Amino acid sequence: MSNESVFSKFENQKTIDISNIDILKEEFDKLLDLDIKSVEELKEFVEKRDVISKHLVNNWCETYFLMTTDVADEKKKKNNEFVDEFITPIESEYGDKLDKKFLSSPYISELGEDFDIYITNLKRKTELFCEENIDVRKKIDKLSSEITEIQGKLLVDWEGKRVPPPEVYPHFKSTDREIRKRAYEAVLNADLSVYEEINQRFDELIQLRVQLAKNSKMESFTKYAFKDMQRSDWDETHCFEFHKAVKEHIVPIHKKLRKKRKESLKLDKLRPYDLSVDYLGREPLYLYKKENVEEFIEGTGKIIKAIDEELYSFFKDIRENDLLDLVSRENKAPGGFMLMYPIYEKASVFYNGVGLASDLQVLLHELGHCFHYYLGKDVRPYALQDWCAEVAESGSMSMEFIGLEHAQEYLSKEDCKRIKEDRLKGVVGLLVWCSQVDEFQHWLYANADHSQSEREDKWKELRLEYGGDDVDMTGYLEKSAKVDWQFMHILQMPFYYIDYAISEILALSVWDKYKEDPKNGLKYYKDGCRLAASKSVKEIYQAFGTTLSFGDEVLRPLAKRLEEELL
Repeated sequence: MSNESVFSKFENQKTIDISNIDILKEEFDKLLDLDIKSVEELKEFVEKRDVISKHLVNNWCETYFLMTTDVADEKKKKNNEFVDEFITPIESEYGDKLDKKFLSSPYISELGEDFDIYITNLKRKTELFCEENIDVRKKIDKLSSEITEIQGKLLVDWEGKRVPPPEVYPHFKSTDREIRKRAYEAVLNADLSVYEEINQRFDELIQLRVQLAKNSKMESFTKYAFKDMQRSDWDETHCFEFHKAVKEHIVPIHKKLRKKRKESLKLDKLRPYDLSVDYLGREPLYLYKKENVEEFIEGTGKIIKAIDEELYSFFKDIRENDLLDLVSRENKAPGGFMLMYPIYEKASVFYNGVGLASDLQVLLHELGHCFHYYLGKDVRPYALQDWCAEVAESGSMSMEFIGLEHAQEYLSKEDCKRIKEDRLKGVVGLLVWCSQVDEFQHWLYANADHSQSEREDKWKELRLEYGGDDVDMTGYLEKSAKVDWQFMHILQMPFYYIDYAISEILALSVWDKYKEDPKNGLKYYKDGCRLAASKSVKEIYQAFGTTLSFGDEVLRPLAKRLEEELL
């Protein structure tokens, strides 16, 4: 999916030309001018607003997706900049006016409990809004897009060629230690070539985010971000408890697995380029060649079909509409994600695949997001389809595990066993990494005037606290501290990371239910996804068959389970 033609067949489904500023303002003004005289008319107001909101989300996702497919394409870049610079500010300005119009209506008390979460969310939103932040957010969006472009254009010198970083990642898994070392150094040097550009922008982003909080009369950006992310069921203290529990219960397992790795590979000491190779010394597990990505898609489809016909119908809709952009190439933005297009009622997946077995986990994850959207797309009002972060990752993380139960539809029994073992080990690594990243982010904004060198020192300090002392970083420590944290979530999505850990705990619960009784486990999965964001986070987690909990009371027994299964 690298050009606009993929969306052209859906164009006739649009009823508003969002790209025309005058038309957009006119639509908003019509809503503001409505004279609401009954609860029925208030509901009509919400429905009409939903139509505009869907067009805005659809337009943002479309322009952003196309920009990420080719960051060197000036037309796509300008289209995305137009949304950030002109459309989003208009949406923010009118959005606050419409929120206040709705909340001031005497009829909201007659809407019923289906609107409770909607009303609560709008109240929080209006409390945060201030006009000065419209321009601040424009600056944030501009800097964020610049970082995406810088990282998307990054090339690595490898074997006499300049290639995108994902092309080198497979060599991190080579059984030849010298190749691993060269690959690690090549990517590290490429990252270092742009770290100053990114650092400069990140310094600006931190101060702009602090300004957001000040303008909204919030005590700190952390509190602002939590309120903006609709985190009402838990707060920063729960994060600190999570950090402590991870260090106490999960880090020791992480270190034991590292020790086991060192012994299995017969190494005197682990180096940073020894952490991705198979600990038994097996060659990297490839599933497909980039030019044969359709075979990979077909194989994944078999897995989904074995899980459920309804989910398979969603998968077919995505595939048949050419909404899968899965392989790495030059000038493609880094990372992987899904986006939804509410006007078309479609979803897409973006990823930088290179053929490794880990690509399957990523595709299952992103498809899980897509299934979450499809299952919840009938929730009304439309704003209640907008998942908060710890809900957003529940459908995706759970699908990674459910999919593994049917991987033999596509892969050999031996390969399935290896992938499942790696995924379970990944639970340990993910919890440790999420905690380290989250603690780092809390430090960043609690000490917003820190210098770049202080930032790097803090990263090195946390690396040791999370068990990094068992890896010999001689010659690499200072360099890695400059770039290891420079990825999308820290740079562009502050505080969106602990959610992967929270959802991983949920996903393990869903997986256990699915293994015990697939029909019942799938029901929990679908019931949770169908709620979208229409209930509280606690209620949504209950629908998934679990509870919202990620402190000592959960991590202590989980650590015992992981140790028994992995060591």
